[in-house]
Amino acid sequence: MPRSLPAAALAAAALFAACASSPPPLPPLALGERFDVVYDGRVGVLPPMEPAVAEATSALAALNGSTADAKAAATDDAGTGTAAVRLWLIELPADDPDARALADGAAVKAARPIHARGAHITPKALVERIESWHDRANVVSAPFLATKLGEPAMLRISQQRAAVSGLRVQSQAGVLAVDPQVDTYEHGTRIEVRVTRNGEGDGVTAAIVWSMIDMNEPRTVAAVDGGAFGSLEVPIALQQTTKAEVKLATHGALLLGPVPTTDRRFVQALAVEIEISAQ
Repeated sequence: MPRSLPAAALAAAALFAACASSPPPLPPLALGERFDVVYDGRVGVLPPMEPAVAEATSALAALNGSTADAKAAATDDAGTGTAAVRLWLIELPADDPDARALADGAAVKAARPIHARGAHITPKALVERIESWHDRANVVSAPFLATKLGEPAMLRISQQRAAVSGLRVQSQAGVLAVDPQVDTYEHGTRIEVRVTRNGEGDGVTAAIVWSMIDMNEPRTVAAVDGGAFGSLEVPIALQQTTKAEVKLATHGALLLGPVPTTDRRFVQALAVEIEISAQ
């Protein structure tokens, strides 16, 4: 009959396995100059999707006036050439040193709140960090988006969900009839980037709008006959928008965030790499 291992040996083996499975600590995040962003976040009722024609106005218009003004600026000042844009969405633990370094610029006490910021980072340092994050974070990588200077490039990762938003109750000849109104709701991530060449010719300016809608399960707020004839549902969502205008070199990178998620244990950051090729 085989002998049982001593308790101390079992504990040592368990500790060794835990240490072997944990990724090694990373060196400090090599962030460059920091910049402020415009952040808006709220939890509330998610409005239903508008018709497709209502999306003619880009979210970037808010950064540069009207759509007509943006088109004129693209024609007159953007210059010739194309921009290759690479995007990454990174979900990190809220207490991760990289998340706190991006938010605060230095190691801070756990009680200090995290707030959205932005920071420059070299493309080489960003790519190396992305590789390391794959072992300890959830990283969603997008393919390169090619766009003309002055024209917006957009990435949308979204889902649609139907919910009963209204009930029309009628009674005819003693018979109760309920006609539900079903609306479609969209939730997910939308990122827009427009790159223009600086007037003085030294680099480019990137205008970025990062929007996220994280929807919870629709809440039932009313029911007909205890739900036997239908229920009225209200979708509740965490709605966030982060905007920034940043000057970059012709090949540059930046990080935005961190912003909260519906799971308090995690935050999200956005990484952007931009490279210009002249025509």
